[in-house]
Amino acid sequence: MPHDKLIEKASVFYNSDNPFSNLTLTQKQVLSEIFIIRNAITHKSDNANLKFKNMLSSKRLSLHHSPSGFLRSLHSPSNNMFNQYIIELAYISNDFATFS
Repeated sequence: MPHDKLIEKASVFYNSDNPFSNLTLTQKQVLSEIFIIRNAITHKSDNANLKFKNMLSSKRLSLHHSPSGFLRSLHSPSNNMFNQYIIELAYISNDFATFS
């Protein structure tokens, strides 16, 4: 889901300040990647697959990865991409919890 759509949908729950409007560029990128991976897994459409392949290409990664293979791939010697996205989501959630 594009960031602007996320802000629009969240505005239903927030009267004025919307924590999604204060995301950093890095946080927006993380959420965008998560949405792309989610769509590639759930929809299996040509469009979802193309966006996933474009994401891999932009990261200079092998285009032979499936979404599940990408999530299992190593981010660091002791951490795979799935765990890295969980960590990133925890940071974003923490920012939401301290949003004022």
